[in-house]
Amino acid sequence: PTAVLTADWHLRHDNPTCRTDDFIEQQWKKLEFINNLQRQYDIPILVAGDVFHKAINPNWFITQVMRHFPSNVYTVYGNHDVPAHNLENAERSSIYTLQQAGLINVLPEVHFDQEPKDESREVAVWHQFVWKGEKEPWPGCQEPTADEILEKYPQFKLILTGDNHRPFVVEKEGRLLVNAGCITRQEASFADFEPRVYLWYAKTNEVEEVYLPINEGVVTREHLEKKEKRDERITAFVERINQDYETSVSFES
Repeated sequence: PTAVLTADWHLRHDNPTCRTDDFIEQQWKKLEFINNLQRQYDIPILVAGDVFHKAINPNWFITQVMRHFPSNVYTVYGNHDVPAHNLENAERSSIYTLQQAGLINVLPEVHFDQEPKDESREVAVWHQFVWKGEKEPWPGCQEPTADEILEKYPQFKLILTGDNHRPFVVEKEGRLLVNAGCITRQEASFADFEPRVYLWYAKTNEVEEVYLPINEGVVTREHLEKKEKRDERITAFVERINQDYETSVSFES
């Protein structure tokens, strides 16, 4: 293989509400697994943005990240990676700290909210929401499909995208768009999700899925169910007030 393709690490210093295990420890295991792939094949790791869940993180967490961070990592800025989702604030970000420490390489493009410009390269790493074109991710979605992106940028042999946490691969006339998806499960809707990375073979322009180790049964909907029941109680209370009472206001009183 030529490179490890991945995206949306969303490294964070707190447990997602949906997780019942030690999430922080699990994310270190994901990084260790990816690092072992890198060492096994001596290839770079390409990350299509959102390395961090929050742009600015506490010092103790950055220290832990530096201890577990893989080698030979290249990335672009995702919207979560920069304060206020503004690229002008990049030097205030945790990514910039890792860059200055020599632990990560920030590619000149294609960061979120940008369009590819460099036509001299065969590979584009881009933090851009792309969907497969089968079922809309939300009603009225205006984001581009994989086919539209491949048609618009024919100069690229491989386009690696991030932001959409659901992984997929689309091929068009021998060219590939790989949306790597997230590497950890941080939402209840991802309970059955299998995080993965891709090994890219440049010579044949093919990819191979490599699934990451996960803990079974540690993603719960309990917090959502509690909220739904609470909302139902509030709705019932408001409806009861509307039905049981007639209110009037006397200006003089």
